[in-house]
Amino acid sequence: MRRKEKVFKVSQFNVKADGDGDNTHVSEASIKLAIRGQPDEIYVVAEGNGPVNALDNALRKALDPYYPGLKKVEVADFHVGIVSSHRGTASAVKVWIEFRLDKRRWEDKGVSTNIIHASLQALVKGLNRAIPKLPAEPAT
Repeated sequence: MRRKEKVFKVSQFNVKADGDGDNTHVSEASIKLAIRGQPDEIYVVAEGNGPVNALDNALRKALDPYYPGLKKVEVADFHVGIVSSHRGTASAVKVWIEFRLDKRRWEDKGVSTNIIHASLQALVKGLNRAIPKLPAEPAT
């Protein structure tokens, strides 16, 4: 598979984080995505200990029935940097996520003025790259 071909594509997402001003108690992400070769879009909701974790959990929840090997793909590192600091909090950010599967590692990035959107871009790119690397599942 060429890098540009996507196994899945997110068509809609929403993230909610609740807290009391000092702490975030729980974050929730809903995602609608299309998987290549599947007739219907999939809609899932998942929680996480932050908005990026909730997005990751939602993606994996939607993809797990088709690609159970994604459980073995880990997020090894996560970095955020400002692209254009002269705009302050309105600056674009770049999110880098390093993924690990066994001894293989790769990194993908997302860029947006919305840090959640940039994180989703990096997660989607990284998981799309992971799927062809997964070991074949035994036939059931």
